[in-house]
Amino acid sequence: MLKNIVLDCDGVILDWRQGFYEWIKVWGYTAVFPPHPADYTMITACPDKTEEQIRLDMARFNASEDFARLSFCEGAEAGVNALRAAFPTSRIVVLTAVGQSDRTLALRRRNLAVLPIDEVICVPLGASKRRWLETFARPGLIVEDHPDHAAEAIELGFGAILVDRPWNRAFAHHEIERVASWNEVVDASRRRLAGASAGKLAA
Repeated sequence: MLKNIVLDCDGVILDWRQGFYEWIKVWGYTAVFPPHPADYTMITACPDKTEEQIRLDMARFNASEDFARLSFCEGAEAGVNALRAAFPTSRIVVLTAVGQSDRTLALRRRNLAVLPIDEVICVPLGASKRRWLETFARPGLIVEDHPDHAAEAIELGFGAILVDRPWNRAFAHHEIERVASWNEVVDASRRRLAGASAGKLAA
Protein backbone atom coordinates (compact mmCIF):
# COMPACT_ATOMS: atom_id res chain seq x y z
CA MET A 1 0.00 0.00 0.00
CA LEU A 2 1.25 3.48 -0.85
CA LYS A 3 1.71 5.33 2.42
CA ASN A 4 2.64 8.88 1.42
CA ILE A 5 2.20 11.14 -1.59
CA VAL A 6 4.47 14.16 -1.13
CA LEU A 7 3.67 17.15 -3.33
CA ASP A 8 5.81 20.18 -3.96
CA CYS A 9 3.74 23.33 -4.14
CA ASP A 10 5.28 26.19 -6.13
CA GLY A 11 5.50 25.32 -9.79
CA VAL A 12 3.49 22.15 -9.17
CA ILE A 13 0.26 23.22 -7.44
CA LEU A 14 0.55 27.02 -7.25
CA ASP A 15 2.00 29.51 -9.73
CA TRP A 16 4.42 31.22 -7.33
CA ARG A 17 6.51 32.85 -10.05
CA GLN A 18 3.61 34.72 -11.60
CA GLY A 19 2.50 35.91 -8.16
CA PHE A 20 6.01 37.10 -7.33
CA TYR A 21 6.25 38.81 -10.72
CA GLU A 22 3.08 40.80 -10.09
CA TRP A 23 4.18 41.65 -6.55
CA ILE A 24 7.59 43.08 -7.53
CA LYS A 25 6.01 45.15 -10.29
CA VAL A 26 3.87 46.88 -7.65
CA TRP A 27 7.09 47.78 -5.85
CA GLY A 28 8.45 49.38 -9.01
CA TYR A 29 11.04 46.75 -9.90
CA THR A 30 11.94 45.56 -13.35
CA ALA A 31 10.92 41.99 -14.10
CA VAL A 32 11.75 40.20 -17.32
CA PHE A 33 10.51 36.67 -17.79
CA PRO A 34 7.97 36.13 -20.54
CA PRO A 35 6.48 33.71 -19.74
CA HIS A 36 8.76 32.13 -17.11
CA PRO A 37 12.32 32.47 -15.86
CA ALA A 38 14.70 29.64 -16.66
CA ASP A 39 16.47 29.56 -13.29
CA TYR A 40 15.59 29.20 -9.62
CA THR A 41 17.54 32.25 -8.44
CA MET A 42 15.31 34.58 -10.51
CA ILE A 43 18.38 36.59 -11.56
CA THR A 44 17.35 36.46 -15.20
CA ALA A 45 13.89 37.66 -14.20
CA CYS A 46 15.18 40.56 -12.05
CA PRO A 47 18.31 41.90 -13.78
CA ASP A 48 18.44 45.03 -11.63
CA LYS A 49 18.85 43.03 -8.41
CA THR A 50 21.53 40.87 -6.81
CA GLU A 51 20.82 37.29 -5.78
CA GLU A 52 20.86 38.35 -2.13
CA GLN A 53 18.34 41.13 -2.78
CA ILE A 54 16.06 38.74 -4.66
CA ARG A 55 16.20 36.22 -1.83
CA LEU A 56 15.20 38.90 0.68
CA ASP A 57 12.33 39.91 -1.58
CA MET A 58 11.23 36.27 -1.81
CA ALA A 59 11.05 36.07 1.98
CA ARG A 60 9.03 39.31 2.13
CA PHE A 61 6.65 38.09 -0.55
CA ASN A 62 6.19 34.75 1.21
CA ALA A 63 4.98 36.62 4.30
CA SER A 64 2.62 38.93 2.39
CA GLU A 65 -1.13 38.59 1.82
CA ASP A 66 -0.43 38.14 -1.90
CA PHE A 67 1.30 34.85 -1.05
CA ALA A 68 -2.10 33.47 0.04
CA ARG A 69 -3.73 34.46 -3.26
CA LEU A 70 -1.58 32.56 -5.74
CA SER A 71 -3.30 31.05 -8.75
CA PHE A 72 -3.38 27.30 -9.19
CA CYS A 73 -1.24 25.77 -11.90
CA GLU A 74 -3.29 24.44 -14.79
CA GLY A 75 -5.09 21.25 -13.79
CA ALA A 76 -3.73 21.22 -10.23
CA GLU A 77 -7.03 21.38 -8.36
CA ALA A 78 -8.56 18.56 -10.38
CA GLY A 79 -5.28 16.65 -10.27
CA VAL A 80 -4.92 16.65 -6.48
CA ASN A 81 -8.56 15.62 -6.13
CA ALA A 82 -7.95 12.81 -8.63
CA LEU A 83 -4.98 11.59 -6.58
CA ARG A 84 -7.15 11.53 -3.46
CA ALA A 85 -9.83 9.56 -5.31
CA ALA A 86 -7.28 7.10 -6.71
CA PHE A 87 -5.44 6.62 -3.39
CA PRO A 88 -8.01 7.23 -0.63
CA THR A 89 -5.92 5.67 2.16
CA SER A 90 -2.64 7.38 1.27
CA ARG A 91 -1.48 10.43 3.18
CA ILE A 92 -1.14 13.50 0.93
CA VAL A 93 1.41 16.01 2.22
CA VAL A 94 2.58 19.30 0.73
CA LEU A 95 6.29 19.80 1.47
CA THR A 96 7.37 23.26 0.39
CA ALA A 97 10.62 25.23 0.86
CA VAL A 98 9.18 28.71 1.30
CA GLY A 99 10.27 29.59 4.85
CA GLN A 100 9.25 28.35 8.27
CA SER A 101 7.53 31.33 9.88
CA ASP A 102 4.10 30.79 11.41
CA ARG A 103 2.72 33.48 9.10
CA THR A 104 4.05 31.87 5.93
CA LEU A 105 2.61 28.51 6.99
CA ALA A 106 -0.79 30.07 7.76
CA LEU A 107 -0.87 31.86 4.40
CA ARG A 108 0.06 28.68 2.55
CA ARG A 109 -2.60 26.65 4.35
CA ARG A 110 -5.20 29.28 3.45
CA ASN A 111 -4.26 29.15 -0.24
CA LEU A 112 -4.50 25.34 -0.27
CA ALA A 113 -7.60 25.01 1.92
CA VAL A 114 -9.82 23.83 -0.96
CA LEU A 115 -7.65 20.77 -1.62
CA PRO A 116 -7.82 17.33 0.08
CA ILE A 117 -4.40 17.65 1.71
CA ASP A 118 -3.62 16.00 5.04
CA GLU A 119 -0.71 18.21 6.05
CA VAL A 120 1.27 21.25 4.87
CA ILE A 121 4.94 21.40 5.92
CA CYS A 122 7.00 24.52 5.27
CA VAL A 123 10.78 24.20 5.40
CA PRO A 124 13.46 26.92 5.19
CA LEU A 125 13.48 28.96 2.01
CA GLY A 126 15.35 27.10 -0.71
CA ALA A 127 16.47 24.31 1.66
CA SER A 128 16.97 20.63 0.91
CA LYS A 129 13.93 18.54 1.79
CA ARG A 130 15.93 15.43 2.66
CA ARG A 131 15.62 15.74 6.44
CA TRP A 132 11.83 15.87 6.20
CA LEU A 133 11.56 13.18 3.53
CA GLU A 134 13.52 10.82 5.78
CA THR A 135 10.65 10.94 8.30
CA PHE A 136 8.00 9.65 5.88
CA ALA A 137 7.12 5.97 5.79
CA ARG A 138 7.66 4.25 2.47
CA PRO A 139 6.55 3.28 -0.09
CA GLY A 140 5.97 6.84 -1.14
CA LEU A 141 5.88 9.10 -4.16
CA ILE A 142 7.06 12.68 -4.63
CA VAL A 143 5.85 15.10 -7.30
CA GLU A 144 8.36 17.91 -7.84
CA ASP A 145 9.56 20.56 -10.27
CA HIS A 146 13.01 20.84 -8.64
CA PRO A 147 15.43 18.17 -9.89
CA ASP A 148 17.55 18.16 -6.72
CA HIS A 149 14.56 17.42 -4.49
CA ALA A 150 13.38 14.68 -6.84
CA ALA A 151 16.86 13.10 -6.93
CA GLU A 152 17.11 13.16 -3.12
CA ALA A 153 13.75 11.41 -2.91
CA ILE A 154 14.99 8.66 -5.23
CA GLU A 155 18.01 8.15 -2.97
CA LEU A 156 15.64 7.68 -0.03
CA GLY A 157 13.54 5.04 -1.79
CA PHE A 158 10.68 7.17 -3.10
CA GLY A 159 9.24 7.09 -6.57
CA ALA A 160 9.62 10.49 -8.22
CA ILE A 161 7.73 12.42 -10.87
CA LEU A 162 9.15 15.67 -12.26
CA VAL A 163 6.72 18.23 -13.66
CA ASP A 164 8.23 19.69 -16.82
CA ARG A 165 9.14 23.36 -16.45
CA PRO A 166 11.56 25.66 -18.34
CA TRP A 167 13.90 25.71 -15.33
CA ASN A 168 14.37 21.90 -15.14
CA ARG A 169 14.70 20.89 -18.79
CA ALA A 170 18.46 20.37 -18.65
CA PHE A 171 17.97 17.61 -16.06
CA ALA A 172 17.50 13.92 -16.78
CA HIS A 173 17.45 10.88 -14.48
CA HIS A 174 16.50 7.37 -15.55
CA GLU A 175 14.43 6.77 -12.39
CA ILE A 176 12.54 10.06 -12.51
CA GLU A 177 9.58 10.31 -14.87
CA ARG A 178 9.00 13.68 -16.52
CA VAL A 179 5.39 14.72 -17.13
CA ALA A 180 3.85 17.71 -18.88
CA SER A 181 0.48 18.05 -17.12
CA TRP A 182 -1.51 17.10 -14.06
CA ASN A 183 -3.37 14.49 -16.09
CA GLU A 184 0.00 12.86 -16.71
CA VAL A 185 0.89 13.15 -13.00
CA VAL A 186 -2.23 11.17 -12.08
CA ASP A 187 -1.74 8.60 -14.86
CA ALA A 188 1.95 8.11 -13.97
CA SER A 189 1.07 7.76 -10.29
CA ARG A 190 -1.49 5.04 -10.97
CA ARG A 191 0.89 3.19 -13.28
CA ARG A 192 3.94 3.39 -11.04
CA LEU A 193 2.11 2.70 -7.82
CA ALA A 194 0.55 -0.42 -9.26
CA GLY A 195 4.02 -1.91 -9.03
CA ALA A 196 4.88 -0.60 -5.59
CA SER A 197 6.93 -2.88 -3.40
CA ALA A 198 7.66 -2.70 0.29
CA GLY A 199 10.72 -0.54 -0.18
CA LYS A 200 10.58 1.35 -3.46
CA LEU A 201 8.18 2.17 -6.25
CA ALA A 202 8.72 0.55 -9.61
CA ALA A 203 10.25 2.85 -12.21
